Amino acid sequence: MRKIVLLITIIFSILSNLASAGELIDKKEIHTFFEDLVLKFNNQDVKGYEALLMIPHARHIADQVTFVSDKSTPLVNFDQLRELGWEKSLLRKTHIFYSSETKAFVNVDWTRMGTNGKVLQDFTAFYELTKLGDSLKITYISAADTPLTIGIDES
Repeated sequence: MRKIVLLITIIFSILSNLASAGELIDKKEIHTFFEDLVLKFNNQDVKGYEALLMIPHARHIADQVTFVSDKSTPLVNFDQLRELGWEKSLLRKTHIFYSSETKAFVNVDWTRMGTNGKVLQDFTAFYELTKLGDSLKITYISAADTPLTIGIDES
């Protein structure tokens, strides 16, 4: 009888812990986050785009790893991107590898389109998203293609 009581106690303990745990970051929230990101990026909304990244965060772009801890650090330079012929970016696909209450690991396939309507670049970027309050923030980004730029000096 003691074993049964102990087993029931353990089961209720596990169930109550699961019930008290927060909800996982769901696919819809992640997709909405990236749709918002590409909208802000294509509208060249610097403040809106930069608000999606946590300070501090880390970036691994090309062969440089950068730790951004200064809020005054520019995170995108649209003038330089336009000089390279960029007109807009397209979100092709998201791949969610992992999601918890506070973290999500996501690969995103992007296409950069030029002013002539041609593809400038197809690339994949890996993101670590962190849930802070009710919003998601990028805490790590790594791009798999070179030369990838967001218009800033990564050194």
